[in-house]
Amino acid sequence: MSRASGILFGFAVAATSAATSTADAAPAKKADGDKVICRTVPDIGSRLAEKRVCLTREQWRQQKDIERQNLDKIRIRTGPDGG
Repeated sequence: MSRASGILFGFAVAATSAATSTADAAPAKKADGDKVICRTVPDIGSRLAEKRVCLTREQWRQQKDIERQNLDKIRIRTGPDGG
């Protein structure tokens, strides 16, 4: 299950990476004061590569919610016996 979680998180991060600023740019604070948090996440398709993703606290919370919903969908589809 942790592998599926990592894969889903990677997809979610990849989907939002287009909306975020580049990793080289210095993260800035939002006008409403929401703090920007940068995290290093695994790069999909590579065992060693990582990339830095900067999102606001609210955006990280939304990512976590999306991840949880996707995992729930997978659990419902596969059922308790795995098939």
